[in-house]
Amino acid sequence: ATHPLLPIIEAHSWLRGTRGVSLPFTDECAPLASPDVPAGSLLDVATREGQARGWKHLELRGGLEQLDGVPAAICFHGHVLGLNTRAEDAFENFDGSVQRAIRKAEREGVTVEFGTDLQAVRDYYDLHCRTRTKHGAPPQPFRFFRALGEHVLQKGQGFIALARHGRRPIAGAVFLQFGHTAI
Repeated sequence: ATHPLLPIIEAHSWLRGTRGVSLPFTDECAPLASPDVPAGSLLDVATREGQARGWKHLELRGGLEQLDGVPAAICFHGHVLGLNTRAEDAFENFDGSVQRAIRKAEREGVTVEFGTDLQAVRDYYDLHCRTRTKHGAPPQPFRFFRALGEHVLQKGQGFIALARHGRRPIAGAVFLQFGHTAI
């Protein structure tokens, strides 16, 4: 059974105090809910939890259109990609350079696997650290990704996609899911 999801991490800062953030280190993480369980009920639970834990505020990253009366502090643009087409049709709509890169990856034996276990989290985190270092930014702590794996991915509400060349991970992404929606 799938359950509604509003992943929140408790963040501690001497400057901003203790607060709940959904989801730190992401651009957007709207509540994954359904008409049966409206997003407002997730907000109610998060608010009660935050009050009990002494949060100064709750920071939501997206999904405010689902929550009546919640003010927006900043604006941003999001992108939605429908995946309800056949793979062949999606491929035909890609730019020529993307098509060539996909064909090259296939020739080179690149494979993609999906996982939720701690090893998949570690493999993704190694790639994440290399990317953050390349960009001159410190990586987020491993405990964040380990907790995401334990409390979300291993509960069936997401997965890690890893592209491998041989046994070596070369690219990865983390997806959170609810029903037919993934972030």
